Amino acid sequence: MGIRDLFLRRTDQIIARIKKIEEAPVTGGLLVGSFHSNTKGFGFVSIEGDEEDYYISKANTAHAFDSDTVIIEPVYGSRGRRKEAKITAIVTHAVTTVVGTFEKNRSSAFVIPDNPKY
Repeated sequence: MGIRDLFLRRTDQIIARIKKIEEAPVTGGLLVGSFHSNTKGFGFVSIEGDEEDYYISKANTAHAFDSDTVIIEPVYGSRGRRKEAKITAIVTHAVTTVVGTFEKNRSSAFVIPDNPKY
């Protein structure tokens, strides 16, 4: 089995897992929605069929990127005006490639994305 075959097999496994997650009923108060990030680190999750979105604090984003499909758990008893939640899992990433500037110093290397939402 060549590298191409292994890659295609793994891709099929990932696609099957995503379909299984998307088709599974979400229980226990968990919701599936789309994450919309802010450049300051916090964001909002919109749920299909729900008029009001959920506020996600910077500490509760689980490193989700803008437009990722996520599973959230509502946080009850929040004192703000908006509904709040925390991201418990990322179902699918909307962005698979990030373009930016490569920075390297003595002990580490990283990419500074061109899009500030990433």
